[in-house]
Amino acid sequence: MKVGQIATVTVEALEGSKVAAHVSEVAILSTSNSGVVSYDVTFQLDQMQAGRKPGMSATAEVVVKQAQGVNVPTTAISADTVTVEQGGKQLRRRVVTGLAGNSSTIILSGLKPGEARFAQRRHQMHRAEVAENSEGRARGARGARG
Repeated sequence: MKVGQIATVTVEALEGSKVAAHVSEVAILSTSNSGVVSYDVTFQLDQMQAGRKPGMSATAEVVVKQAQGVNVPTTAISADTVTVEQGGKQLRRRVVTGLAGNSSTIILSGLKPGEARFAQRRHQMHRAEVAENSEGRARGARGARG
């Protein structure tokens, strides 16, 4: 992590509300607990939030890398292809993938925003619309059984 990276801070005590923030400081010295090395990170909140008090516990998600492309569930990709519907037919389309998270992957080329695609899951086809993502974050594509 480095100073200036974009973050989202979640305060569970305030009904899980999320606040935009950025990294303002990363400790030089590490701490170690059970062999796990960590560094304290300080965040500067970019928004005021009613009810927030000093010392409240919070979690933070930090954007470590950004990419332009189409964000799709990783399960929709098989051997660098996705299945799309064109003219009522399902066709396999070769794609070039970029950043990959736990549940979503950025498609750099081969798929356009708004194209319908199908993800194979447990022998069922699930239809979803592709959502464009320019931040490299998961933006949950809408899904409906097809």
